[in-house]
Amino acid sequence: MRVVVRVFVSVKITMESDQELSDFTKRVHAAVRAIPPGSTATYAAVANAAGNPNAYRAVASVMAKNHNRCARAVEEGRCPAEQMVPCHRVVSARGAHVAYLGDTSKEALAYREALLAKEREQKLAEQAE
Repeated sequence: MRVVVRVFVSVKITMESDQELSDFTKRVHAAVRAIPPGSTATYAAVANAAGNPNAYRAVASVMAKNHNRCARAVEEGRCPAEQMVPCHRVVSARGAHVAYLGDTSKEALAYREALLAKEREQKLAEQAE
């Protein structure tokens, strides 16, 4: 006889306040927020804008931990729009989206691409007016 046991774990996700973030994280968030909608910047460019040009891996780490401040969190009501950090605008040196730790699905990568495409369409529509 086979017994299947399902375990459900309740995880409370809280968004840290800006005071709880490191100075580097705050600078990375500011640099990413400065990327215009529909545009992209590399991890290295964000590291440079944050004041530490060699910290591109640390920028990737900050972006990987950004799940409570991303566009999806805003859509789901978990984050106010003014606190969003648009991590979908940060790409690899090759210009491609890369999977973050814990967010490696093709769906997640496609979602980021779709967000950028939507921003570019909105930008073109505004320019056409």
